[in-house]
Amino acid sequence: MPIAGEYSWKETSTHCHVRVLLRGANPKAVDVYASDTYVKISYAPRLIELDLVQEIDDDGVKARVKDNALTLTLLKKTTGLWGALVIEKGSLSKPEVLKRRADARDRRTKKEQALAERAKDRKQEMDRDALRKQMALDETERTTVDDRKDTEKKIAEEDMYAKFREVQIKEAQLKDEADREKRRKEKAALKQAAATGVHEVTEAGFDLDDMMANDDIEEEDEENVPPPVPPKQLPTVRPTKRVVNVNHTPRVFPTPMRESKLKEENAWVQKHRQHLHKNKMLFGQNLVGKDGRTIEEADPTWLKSRADKFFASGDIMSAASAYGAALELDADHPACRANRAACYLKLNKFEECERDCDLGLKLDTSDTLKVKFACRRAAARCGAGKYAAAAEDFRQAASLADAQSDDQKRLFADAARADVLAEAARCKSQGDALLSSGDAKAAVDAYGEALGHEPSFVSALANRAAARLASGDAAGAVDDCGAALDIFESDDVVAGPVPPAGTSQRRTWVLRTLARRGAALSRCGRLDDAVADYEAAVAIAPDDEKLKGDLEKLRAEAAKATPAAEAALD
Repeated sequence: MPIAGEYSWKETSTHCHVRVLLRGANPKAVDVYASDTYVKISYAPRLIELDLVQEIDDDGVKARVKDNALTLTLLKKTTGLWGALVIEKGSLSKPEVLKRRADARDRRTKKEQALAERAKDRKQEMDRDALRKQMALDETERTTVDDRKDTEKKIAEEDMYAKFREVQIKEAQLKDEADREKRRKEKAALKQAAATGVHEVTEAGFDLDDMMANDDIEEEDEENVPPPVPPKQLPTVRPTKRVVNVNHTPRVFPTPMRESKLKEENAWVQKHRQHLHKNKMLFGQNLVGKDGRTIEEADPTWLKSRADKFFASGDIMSAASAYGAALELDADHPACRANRAACYLKLNKFEECERDCDLGLKLDTSDTLKVKFACRRAAARCGAGKYAAAAEDFRQAASLADAQSDDQKRLFADAARADVLAEAARCKSQGDALLSSGDAKAAVDAYGEALGHEPSFVSALANRAAARLASGDAAGAVDDCGAALDIFESDDVVAGPVPPAGTSQRRTWVLRTLARRGAALSRCGRLDDAVADYEAAVAIAPDDEKLKGDLEKLRAEAAKATPAAEAALD
């Protein structure tokens, strides 16, 4: 049983100082525990327990050992003098004292757990920052390598062209020498014939001018003509029984490889990759089984590592293809399934992402991975406009996350957000049905209810503009189209099933909204503004003949309206 230790104390308005004589105890063996109302000091065989009168800041406790004495400095939560350090004996029963101590320990334990969670979150954020920095560094290195390759390619091409020019010059020189030799021989033959007075006459006759022209050719010195070089004797072929086999790189396509077609061919190969190993002509003798795969391609772990590198470098399409190849070998590989779902999500292939997440949630895997599957399926469903199902996925992910953690709170918030979007989508669907039936005014109210749930639901804005235009409210249609175009041009995440920026579908939405605002402006009499909107629409779709026709009509109306307006002013 421990012996009660002795201590002395003093206080100021902000601190309490407790001094304990260690009496020969090893300072390294002293154990101090401090909570807001309970302090324990253990140094064998002695024990000191202090039930403090008031609360202290347990994070501000300082301990110092000097001259075989321990000094504790306790920071008071509220300034002022206590008058006593511990509660008076007998003021509380023993069960009450024990409960007070247990409550103090629980509060301290919860605080330490919260600190550990914050440290964990901070470490995760640091890891994510490090990953982003590494990805940026890899991208910089890849760009540097590509630039270096381009430079070396350019230098090699210049060297090749220079050598080609040298060969052309040399061939031209050899041809000139051959022509001079031919003319020299012809001239010698003509001179010999003239000396004998005999000219050989062919059926075509001969030309005197040609003979006179040949007389002007400068005769070369025969002494400078080099002697003929005897042919080089090659050694006889030695007989051998060894056969040298020459293998060529297999190609998927029967045509020769062209650099201009390389990108297009690679895209085709990635799309049909799962069927290519059935083609035996593409593989050599290093086969595994009968499906034509190499040793590396038969290892899902190797394929996953390759896919991870593709993903880290930003080549999402290649990463999805490599993860797919790994899943062909092991369809129950949860990490590959989750990572391919992430690739599909980045590529805006929401249906494929949802399918992979459905399969992944059926696997026997950890709760952490199930949270990822549920979150990615929820994101894919949000992208496809399935907000009610996305809310259920977020709630499923929250039920699997750590209780009361920041991740669980964020997931519940995402579920609530998806519920709001689901209600807005429901109201928008009602508006679409009313507009299709011809009840434009009721459709305006339904779209307004959808925008009351989510003001930035851009598809409801664009459709309400159409309903207002149909009901005769051209000014309101102009306002709605302007708000929708502002959302399209912003960098914020757009609520509602809006196509991603840069896609052809997003371009079509912007085009329709511009044309709709132009029509509303023309009804308001603002012909110049309407012409400007139609000009912007034609710039987006220069091949749209209907838009061009409408633009010409508006320009003609604006040209007629201008003199009338000037006359009215006069």
